[in-house]
Amino acid sequence: MEYYKGLTKSQFEVLTQIAFGGESFYHGGKIIDKLTKMGLIAKIGERPIYGKSNHPIDRIPIMIPVYEMPIPEHIDFCL
Repeated sequence: MEYYKGLTKSQFEVLTQIAFGGESFYHGGKIIDKLTKMGLIAKIGERPIYGKSNHPIDRIPIMIPVYEMPIPEHIDFCL
């Protein structure tokens, strides 16, 4: 099977998740870097993630980058 624009299976799976609103922070930095350099995704900001306990350290958020696929690329991807 040939994947979109010559991506590996892993890269294609991550791109698909991001294209349809999934989270990107579960994936390795190399895949995200590659997709960003190819122009298939773009960083649009960051969102906070807080801990789950009542410990004071859990009140300090970890900032997670958020990516999305640019509209022209998304149209091309869906066709």
